[in-house]
Amino acid sequence: MEIVDVSSHDMIELLQFLYPQFQCTMTYQNVTDLLIL
Repeated sequence: MEIVDVSSHDMIELLQFLYPQFQCTMTYQNVTDLLIL
């Protein structure tokens, strides 16, 4: 089983790709909050 190391920047780009409507407001803090939840 491999552990995938995903950086915050990659996560932001992924979220922007999946949810384009959130691109304007997508920030590092938002991603951090999502990961915590």
